[in-house]
Amino acid sequence: MGIIWLVFGGWAAACRHLPPSPSSPAADTPRQPHALKILVSADGFYRLPLAEAPFPPDNGDVSWQTISLTTAGEPVPYLLAEDALIFYGLAPSSRYTKYQPYLLTWGGAAVAQTHMASAAAQPAGGAASFAASATHRLQFTENVLYESTAAAANSEPWFWHTIQVSQSLSLPLTLPPLANSQGQLRLQLWGATTHEHVSPDHDLDILLNGQWLQTIRWDGQRYYTAALPLPAGSLRSGGNILTLDNSEPGATWLDISLLDWVEISFSAPTQAVDDWFDGYVETAAPLHLTGFTAPPFVFDITDPRQPIQLAARTAANNTTQVVAAAGAHIAAVGPAGWRQPAAIVPVQISAWRQPENQADMIIIAGGAELLPALAPLVAARQSQGLRVAQLTVETIYDEFGAGMASPESIRTFLTYAMTMWTPPSPRYLLLVGEATTDYRDYLSQSPANLIPPLLVPTALGGETISDVRLADVDADGQPDLAVGRWPATNPEAVAALAQRTLAYEQAAAAGQTIFITENDEFTRFAEQVIGLSQFAPARLARLYGAAPDQAAQAWNQGAWLVAYAGHGSLSQWGQAGILNVDGVGSLQSQPPPIVLQFSCLTGFFAHPAQDSLSEALLHHAHGPALVVGPTSLTLSANQEAFAANLLAALQDPTALRMGDAMQQARRDLNLAFDSLQEISDTFALLGDPATLIRRPPP
Repeated sequence: MGIIWLVFGGWAAACRHLPPSPSSPAADTPRQPHALKILVSADGFYRLPLAEAPFPPDNGDVSWQTISLTTAGEPVPYLLAEDALIFYGLAPSSRYTKYQPYLLTWGGAAVAQTHMASAAAQPAGGAASFAASATHRLQFTENVLYESTAAAANSEPWFWHTIQVSQSLSLPLTLPPLANSQGQLRLQLWGATTHEHVSPDHDLDILLNGQWLQTIRWDGQRYYTAALPLPAGSLRSGGNILTLDNSEPGATWLDISLLDWVEISFSAPTQAVDDWFDGYVETAAPLHLTGFTAPPFVFDITDPRQPIQLAARTAANNTTQVVAAAGAHIAAVGPAGWRQPAAIVPVQISAWRQPENQADMIIIAGGAELLPALAPLVAARQSQGLRVAQLTVETIYDEFGAGMASPESIRTFLTYAMTMWTPPSPRYLLLVGEATTDYRDYLSQSPANLIPPLLVPTALGGETISDVRLADVDADGQPDLAVGRWPATNPEAVAALAQRTLAYEQAAAAGQTIFITENDEFTRFAEQVIGLSQFAPARLARLYGAAPDQAAQAWNQGAWLVAYAGHGSLSQWGQAGILNVDGVGSLQSQPPPIVLQFSCLTGFFAHPAQDSLSEALLHHAHGPALVVGPTSLTLSANQEAFAANLLAALQDPTALRMGDAMQQARRDLNLAFDSLQEISDTFALLGDPATLIRRPPP
């Protein structure tokens, strides 16, 4: 339904508040509220025609006194204008999601209204002069490069370009018609290299349209924001070329930086493009807004969370006049300028907040379509005496995260379950769904982020993923549930993992243990942890300094446990590829062993474009049902205590399930040391933590 305009004396009546519905429910028959989730991906004004919204057909007449609009639990000002709801939506601020959810509820008890404020003053029709230009800010960026070491509280580590040593980077920037040729340039960069004896580490010559502007310099591996004035004659309407020149050597021979974004501020005519205008008021004179297909709504969005509707006068020549304070951020929108939500979906209502809920094991599925494939696993766990709660991640988002698709919502749910459900508290958590660190799908190639992982800082690798910290509900650094994940995307993969897990539990364990190392450095590590764990050596096969394919040959002869210590990467063991993703297909032993990897990165299950070695092992038809591997770079010396603890726990008959052994291995780590906290956080279990451990007979 289009906008209906009412004109009184030349003024556009931008909105009116609708009266309460005459059919509001009686006080003694309260109506259950309904809720919609409006997903927003970009800043702008959104208009929801109420007649077109997916209100349930049985809801009857809507009582406007019951409408509430919120995001992240905070009220959002809105207009009810001619049978449409209008609000200013903001792009998500959380790194974990590409959509900001706005929750629209109605139909319950009357609530305090959060109508948008309006300015009392109106522009004077007889003003002698009007401003025909305003300051605009355009930001140019693309998020195509990820640098984990550049994670910061106020910026996510995605970048546009790398500026190498002796390189000159030229960027074409297109501007609209300008009111003059001066302005301001801002750039944000990250220093990728540093040298402790050199300062500054970075210098770049900045040129615009061939004109040298300034040499910027900064030191260290850190973000740097430069602000440069653009003198008259610098800017052009249309095409401009910005050059970041690193071709001349500076204070250091190794100078590499990453460009995050470029922002240009300039003065331009107050003309709408596609029924949309936004700019900053330069003077207190009334603004002339042109180019709209119909009289626009005009707002002050200086505080975008509290927009103010401004009175506007539309003249006979279809120009709109508005008055605002100098420096105010003004937005105007005509019929074609409203943004469209990415989606509007019903909010899922559940009973998971009821305290009578009780579970030993929680299974969170990345979608409802995965739940039927879990049925055999659930039945098996129940037959073993475990109470199982299974739910979808979308249910968690809506019930515990105000609709936000974020691992923080999952942690909020787990905290509630651990503290508010009927004791005893849950012990095992299985996450069923693929993951990626490209949370906003910048690369357009990432797998579905069915259950997004949490990010944690590390000393050597920057940030990395950690499912373990999701389960740290009391914030002591230790997980309060044993956590495992199946990084699967479809029911077929889930069914295969369930079948293989149950087959593993029903098979007799092979008698041999295999310990594989890359070289002498890790042989010492292996002997140390074997001694500390008091691992029985009688059935231990040592493949120290293993050659490529030697590991697979020994594996196929049968083992209940395979442990590897050595260098690692996302796709392989050792620099020579003792075992790699391509070689996983050669593994055939049945039953498969438990696999432990005391290495680096082989357990990183959230790469946007590539499966890790742990994922390849887990998804191989004859692969292991239980794989432990690191999601980050850590030192083997720091892994030693965890490795010894885990080997000991796997031999302990009181640790019945894999999750019990993992929890026992972490329990004795001194987390006062950051290095051991990292080990606890970043060693991931791919597998069901409630899986029964199959050990060989004594």
